[in-house]
Amino acid sequence: MMDKPRPLDSSRRPAALLAAQWVLAASAFGSVMALGALHTVVLVCVTLALAVAFGLAWWGAEPTGVRLVAGVLFWLGVGLTAYTLVQVAPMPARWLATISPTTADVWARCLSPLREPGPSWVSISLDPIATRIQVLRGVAYVLAFATALRIASRREGTAFLEGILIATGLALALASWLHPALGADRVFGLYTPLENPGARHIAPILNANVLSGYLNIALCLL
Repeated sequence: MMDKPRPLDSSRRPAALLAAQWVLAASAFGSVMALGALHTVVLVCVTLALAVAFGLAWWGAEPTGVRLVAGVLFWLGVGLTAYTLVQVAPMPARWLATISPTTADVWARCLSPLREPGPSWVSISLDPIATRIQVLRGVAYVLAFATALRIASRREGTAFLEGILIATGLALALASWLHPALGADRVFGLYTPLENPGARHIAPILNANVLSGYLNIALCLL
């Protein structure tokens, strides 16, 4: 007679969940300080780290209820990411001509300078590489949100998540103040922006609107 599979040792769950918390914290802090994961290499590393955090948080975990609004947000994120993925799915050019004649016309004439016909298989997106990056970004968001849901199932987990945002916001505010105060023209003395944002706007997040948004979130949690 075959032995029944043993349930996962419950004593391992707190350790795994604690590890998930710190991996999520490192991912959030690292992505913010590394120009908001603007560059694809950083985004790939952050997404892999978030996948590890997700696995640690949910693998072998007991089912837990989540609020309706949290479930709606999760599936909305999954749906939007899947919708973005559909836009890079290859399809026959004649199918695209039915779905989006304008896009199909662009693909049909894209090789005209070389006097070649357009590709026979095309995608809805006219910039498939950029769209794939957005798919990866969507996967990162969903992984982070799902991991945070599991961590927030405990009261101390909720406090930890708030602490991540506050600590990261304070570090970001300090770095954003020190860069112009020291007259820095490169982020952390390493990265030179492709477009000069001005001496007063050298910070780990170069977009002023995104920077202020993150700082406002951290300020509201203080």
